[in-house]
Amino acid sequence: MRNEDCEPACAAPRPGHEFTCSARLTANGSVPPAGPALTRLADTGPEYRIQQCIAFMSQHLDQPLQVATLAAQASTSPSHFFLLFKRFTGSPPMDYFIRLRMQRACQLLARGRLPVKEVAAAVGYEDPFYFSRAFKCIHRVAPTEYRTRAQTAGTD
Repeated sequence: MRNEDCEPACAAPRPGHEFTCSARLTANGSVPPAGPALTRLADTGPEYRIQQCIAFMSQHLDQPLQVATLAAQASTSPSHFFLLFKRFTGSPPMDYFIRLRMQRACQLLARGRLPVKEVAAAVGYEDPFYFSRAFKCIHRVAPTEYRTRAQTAGTD
């Protein structure tokens, strides 16, 4: 599959704009509580609002999400939210959301208990074939191959 065939989230990042996921998911797929540095921020500061949106994203991985919804969560316009989000994370909001979904999918696949179809549904993809294509586009390997490699690595 060529990179042009992939959705925007899988395009190679521009230099200096690599994906950085500061919100590492816990085992149940949620964002861990904010650390001391974040709790010192004003409740209305842009960093805090972006972190709150990332937490919202993580709690809604199985649902469709729009930038307008996230912007409302951050009490800002969609265009301003897009700029703030990209400034603080290095990625557009929907690319970040897709990668959070894929990070959760990796966790589910590595456990090896759910069929790919159920993993796809758990991270908001109704069509398991589209999920597989998106997963392969981001991770450069099919979900079943990822599962096999993860389980093999766990037994070594």
